[in-house]
Amino acid sequence: MALLNGLIWRRKGPSPRELAALVKTLADRCEPAVWQRIEGRTQAMSPAAARGYIRARAAAIVNEQVDLALADRVSWPAEVREQILTETAQQTVRSVHHRLLNARHPAAQRRLAA
Repeated sequence: MALLNGLIWRRKGPSPRELAALVKTLADRCEPAVWQRIEGRTQAMSPAAARGYIRARAAAIVNEQVDLALADRVSWPAEVREQILTETAQQTVRSVHHRLLNARHPAAQRRLAA
């Protein structure tokens, strides 16, 4: 019975652990490309405006990476793709935004770490 339940789960989509690992991998892949697109273009922006700019620039990159990753996982439902897309975008934006804030204020970050 456990084997049957496992097979049913697999057909429906990834396990939560598998999903989290895939999202992390995709976000790690997207981050350098997004950084390259926004670097040097956000100096005059507030942190909130920069975050929105990052999100807009990340959209195409994240979509492309998710499509590539899911190309061989056609049995997964469409809802899973949307969840992966949303979570990857959020994680990528968070990572790039954090990197941007550290680049703007490196001394303040060092004080916080101490």
